[in-house]
Amino acid sequence: MAALLTLLDSQVDRQELFVETDVAFHDRIMRASGNRLSRSIVRTVHAEARKSYRYSGDPTSTECQVSNDEHRAVFEHIRDRDEAGAEQAMSQHILSAWSRRRPKDRSPD
Repeated sequence: MAALLTLLDSQVDRQELFVETDVAFHDRIMRASGNRLSRSIVRTVHAEARKSYRYSGDPTSTECQVSNDEHRAVFEHIRDRDEAGAEQAMSQHILSAWSRRRPKDRSPD
């Protein structure tokens, strides 16, 4: 995971690469969780969702950096064996990332 974070840091200005490495980072976390069913579901849903602009958006370098800062928080909790902290950090990252991807001209549901 640490190597993927370093790679993500180097890719914040190359969003097309960042997005691919982001997928690898999330998959690595799912593998570490040991929950094979969840990993399978996420991989299937994610593969389809990435085809949608509403899901992928068009991230800026700043958004990629924010995302990677959130990744680092998740990683640090995992490294420290803080399961509750990792779960909270990942939940916050997912909600934050989704919020950043939502079209700006759309009113909240």
